[in-house]
Amino acid sequence: MLKRTTKKMRKSILYREIKNCYEFLMNNLIFFLFLFEIILNVAIIFLVKYTEIDWKTYMQQISKVKRGVRDYSKIYGNTGLMVFFTADTEISKIFLLIAVSVKMNILLFAPGYLFALIQTGKRVSVIIKYVSICAVVQLIIALPFLSSHPVSYIKGAFNIKRIFIYKWTVNWKMIPEYTFKSPSFHLLLLSLHVISLMFMFFYWMKKFNHAHHLIKIKKFMLISNKSTILPIFQANLIGIFFSRTLHYQFYSWYYHTIPFIIQSSGMNKVLGYICLILIEICWNVYPANSLSSLTLWICHFIIIAWSVTRLMQTGKYNLVENSEKSE
Repeated sequence: MLKRTTKKMRKSILYREIKNCYEFLMNNLIFFLFLFEIILNVAIIFLVKYTEIDWKTYMQQISKVKRGVRDYSKIYGNTGLMVFFTADTEISKIFLLIAVSVKMNILLFAPGYLFALIQTGKRVSVIIKYVSICAVVQLIIALPFLSSHPVSYIKGAFNIKRIFIYKWTVNWKMIPEYTFKSPSFHLLLLSLHVISLMFMFFYWMKKFNHAHHLIKIKKFMLISNKSTILPIFQANLIGIFFSRTLHYQFYSWYYHTIPFIIQSSGMNKVLGYICLILIEICWNVYPANSLSSLTLWICHFIIIAWSVTRLMQTGKYNLVENSEKSE
């Protein structure tokens, strides 16, 4: 009898210790993940041969700016001319306005941000005011270049006719090089991008109106954070899907948003995991080939198509949350 009691006590103590250990890990999960990522990144930098993607070029370009060069046609590095705006501080990426001056891909989020402004009840005049502020900030940042060499700056920073190098594309290796460089192909991508955004914007507004109706009926219901961030992520993914090219460093534009989009769209878990794994594999194939590009394209298409289907189904997105629960 005593042995049985002792055995049960040991099991109880062991269970309690395991539970405490689990709770400790969960409570400090972010810290351990952060620590793991630091160790992993350092290991990759020192052990993986090719991790320098345009870093030297960026540093060469910035060094010319620091030396006082303001002519965009003369600011270049090993892989070409500078094609983004002018800011070069990493901390500035926290802020949307400054982020645009660092990398123009932030504009892919813009349709989602516009919807967020509308959703939060901002008037047209207020939205125009925000857009004007954005424009003024960019003008101030670009002033050193615009005041000395305005033509070369505009041609360099807004070179929409730029022809990308086929060798470095990650997403279009399944098509011939002449198609990849064709202006007609570029126009087709742009047209499909705009049409897709208009379509999504229509359904975002439709869902929002449905949520707004619920708010009028139930006073204690609020617009959820999910309904704000999801359209922003979706707009970005659509822009990436129709991009003329994607280079390896561009994976940082959206990799962190994919799990949220998949989860929010209610995609089958197995299919979602498969898409995540395949996307990761495709971005790690070097050099990219027709199979990796096609696989990446299909995964993007599946995620977007699933999101669109979900969006078209009434009441499938949780756009509202009950404030009583939060209390």
